[in-house]
Amino acid sequence: MTDQNPKRNSNCPPDDRSDHQASIWIKRRHYRVLDELGFRHRPRFLVHDSASKCRRLILRLPNDAATTQHLQVLRRLSQSSSLPQIIDTQIQGDDHLVVLSWTNGVDLGDYFQRVKRGAVVTPSAYESLRLVRGLTHGLFQLHQHAQLIHGDLKPENLILTRKPSFLAMIDFGSAWQVERSVSRQQGDGTSLVYAAPELLSQNSLCDGRSDQFAASVILYQLLTGVVPYNSLGGQAGLDQYRAHFENKPTPPSQTSQAMQTLPKSLAHELDYVVLTGTRLDPDSRFQTTSAWLDAIETLFLKFKLSQVKTPLSSWQRFIDRLANIVAPKC
Repeated sequence: MTDQNPKRNSNCPPDDRSDHQASIWIKRRHYRVLDELGFRHRPRFLVHDSASKCRRLILRLPNDAATTQHLQVLRRLSQSSSLPQIIDTQIQGDDHLVVLSWTNGVDLGDYFQRVKRGAVVTPSAYESLRLVRGLTHGLFQLHQHAQLIHGDLKPENLILTRKPSFLAMIDFGSAWQVERSVSRQQGDGTSLVYAAPELLSQNSLCDGRSDQFAASVILYQLLTGVVPYNSLGGQAGLDQYRAHFENKPTPPSQTSQAMQTLPKSLAHELDYVVLTGTRLDPDSRFQTTSAWLDAIETLFLKFKLSQVKTPLSSWQRFIDRLANIVAPKC
């Protein structure tokens, strides 16, 4: 992510000065656009807040009753470290602009690319589970308290922070209401690899188990360095691929170097949690977010009691060096 001028397109907000970067004004506060991160149906802008000197994320949402209701609920949920904080909002015509906090760190997609190049190390099994455990707590708040589904979990939408290290969602995703998620557009707001198979089908009902699949794919990748189902992820559940796969992928313990040093009982239980979350059939996954979170918490407690943690070595040094490769702090 750089501070270079973004390319102008139909999603860019009006530019108050044609020879300078695009700007957004919200309640007389100036935000300079650094980059566009969204799609045509859900534009998002990484901006620089001229008043606080901090980076923010601005969402352009439809100005309707559903958005207003969602924001009222989300304001009460923005206390989790894995969820962004709503800074400000303003209605401009048909748009509802929402300013979110921005977390300094490296996006997980960039981190995975660095791992592929051999530039950085992978986390231990303990650290992988700990990172996704925090993410699961944020999703639990969305599902249980806001009755919303994120619907667009993928590495590019997650920030790996420095100290303390955790995975932070950059926004609230597509924020589909659980009871209305069946009416979404096919593939709307999804990444084919990380999206659950039911998200890629126009007529399938989606619920919190769809986010469970995406987060479990990310946990699988943290442990093994690869996406399950021969790198197809959720696409393995499509008709043209499904016959080639069983309902679950190869157990991560068979390819994960991080899991080789685990006691067999812990490796078996970690396999179970990951494989259950990545089942192609949602009815074969943990049936509620609460049950999924309970399984992760139980396993995490066993890791702690077994004192299976990351040694203060290469992973910790990578986290310490994050400050040198991320965007400037506020």
